[in-house]
Amino acid sequence: DELLKLIVDLIKSNFKLYHVQVYFLDENSESPMLVPVAGSGEIGQQIQERGYALPLHDERALAARAARNKQEELDNNLYADLNFTPDPLLLRVRAELAVPLMVFDEVIGALDIYADKPGFFNPQSLLTYTALASQIVVAEQNTRLLRGAEKQAMRLTMLNEMGQALSAAATLDDMFKVAVRYAPQIVHANQSDIALLTDAGDSLDVFTLQEEAGAVPVGMQLPLQGTAMGKAVQERTVINIPNLFKSDFTDARRLAEQGLHSALIAPLSTGDQVIGTLSVCSKTQQPYTLRDENLFLHIATFLGSTIESKRLFEQTQEVLSATERLYSVSQRINMADDLKDILAAIAEGLPVAGINRALLFTFEYDLAGEIEAATIAANWHNGDGTPPLPVGERYPRAMFTAIGPFLGAEATFIADAQQSEKIDANALFMIEQQNIRALAALPLWVGARQLGAIALQGETAHHFSQREIQSYLSVAPQIASAVENGRLLIETRAILSENEETQKRYTVQSWEHYLSGSGQNTLGYEQVREGVMPMGDELPPEINLAVSQAQTIVIDASGYDDLAADANGRPSLIIPLTLRDEVIGVLGMQDIEASHSWLPEEIAMVEAIATQFSQVAEELRLLDETQQRAAREQLTRQITDKVHAASSVEDALQITVEELSKALGQAHTFVNLELEKEPEQ
Repeated sequence: DELLKLIVDLIKSNFKLYHVQVYFLDENSESPMLVPVAGSGEIGQQIQERGYALPLHDERALAARAARNKQEELDNNLYADLNFTPDPLLLRVRAELAVPLMVFDEVIGALDIYADKPGFFNPQSLLTYTALASQIVVAEQNTRLLRGAEKQAMRLTMLNEMGQALSAAATLDDMFKVAVRYAPQIVHANQSDIALLTDAGDSLDVFTLQEEAGAVPVGMQLPLQGTAMGKAVQERTVINIPNLFKSDFTDARRLAEQGLHSALIAPLSTGDQVIGTLSVCSKTQQPYTLRDENLFLHIATFLGSTIESKRLFEQTQEVLSATERLYSVSQRINMADDLKDILAAIAEGLPVAGINRALLFTFEYDLAGEIEAATIAANWHNGDGTPPLPVGERYPRAMFTAIGPFLGAEATFIADAQQSEKIDANALFMIEQQNIRALAALPLWVGARQLGAIALQGETAHHFSQREIQSYLSVAPQIASAVENGRLLIETRAILSENEETQKRYTVQSWEHYLSGSGQNTLGYEQVREGVMPMGDELPPEINLAVSQAQTIVIDASGYDDLAADANGRPSLIIPLTLRDEVIGVLGMQDIEASHSWLPEEIAMVEAIATQFSQVAEELRLLDETQQRAAREQLTRQITDKVHAASSVEDALQITVEELSKALGQAHTFVNLELEKEPEQ
């Protein structure tokens, strides 16, 4: 139970699952039940404590169906069934996979796997979990064998050693050598061998041999038809030959000629695929028993599962490595400052042998939505070989035939562009000129619009692997989004800049209009101490400097600023009053003591007050304009009401003239109603 608990916890953590539960079949009760024996985490502990077993005939439980039907049961969207009611302990479950735990054709339980995302399981993961179920079966069988009888103690000890040796094996060849060394010790035999299916799948090659007397030499090829090994592969079952001398199989007769009497042959399976056979032969006349068959199948199953586990481990390591690379590339793309950095991220982060340069094209569209031109927006070069085409190179639609392989709407991977049938004569000229051989072209799509394409080029031929292709395809959408975001950012900045300029012009025009409406070009106020002559209209010349530079001007004897004291020998502090980066006035201070130095905190305080004053002045101007507008609107309504109250056209004319003259203070106001006479015919 502790081993199973460890297994389910490892499965849950390693495969990011919601919950994993193992059930064993109890046929001793009145009706067969699936009893929970191990579950992951706290949920598994709660299920154990609840003590509820699943009836094997339960139609709703996937684990019961898998055990009953002896096949995997998958529901990738549990809530699609309106009648689905989740277990109170598994409220977050969204997808469920149940795999039967089987020994031969006998069901011993079920592996129930839960995910908290719909659509979580796929065909590949089904194989993975089937293999894991086989591992659980192996573990359980080991336990049952250990508990079975003292007679099996030695066998199980050797099987354990074999398992350890298999786990420690570095290569597949090492695993096979371990198997043929231990198999004759676990199932009494004088010889053992492993044969593997050929690529054609119609024959077996003897791969590894352990023997006392040579019978079937290593390297010998045996057909599937007419051989015991072939029958084990085709029927995927253990072949027990109690008397080799009476067998019609060709390989059995050859073994009999070497003095061997009986044989056991089991298929080596990885998932749902048979890869070969494991065989043992004995010189004794005592035939192998059903227990021997079961144990030997266990060895073969264990060996097959170990092979599958190693293969899955290697695949997992490759996937993890690829995932780390993709994550690193994704981070670089997110942090890229420009399009060249994006190209460098994919070319350097997903290195492919021979790829030494890359181009990023962006498309221009006409009013009809057709691609009008393609421009090289960025390039990348590792420094070797021919440099890439220059940034800024623009190709109108008429030249697309020359660069067509780079711009396709679908991803293209060409091992040797100079020898490919996909390249026409027009494109071949540029490809040869640029010495392009390996080529990967990735379209950049955002929604239904293709923004452009990336062309990765190499000067040596390269057959792109499926993993390389998948890696490129995985990052293409993120690159497209980054390019689109960059384009939108540029457009947004341009709009913001234009809005800022408009706001600045509006600010200046508004204050010019406001000041002119007040009857003077400037508004100002001066405060002096008693005994100090006011400046009047003779303002310090440094005011113009503060306005033109839009920055604080400090003049004192300490040399705080590069300027010396002004012509009058008075330390001055002049701060521009700004609104939206436009100067609308100045706030200045002077001291009559030539030795005065402006302290930083004094400057900071005056600057803060100037900022607040500018905001208040703008608010008051807006309030003043609003009040004036409201007064005008009110006056307009009053005049309009009086005109509407007139009893005749003459009264309406008189009221209009009088009210307008009074409102605007004009000396002469008139209105004439006159129609132009048509000339006589």
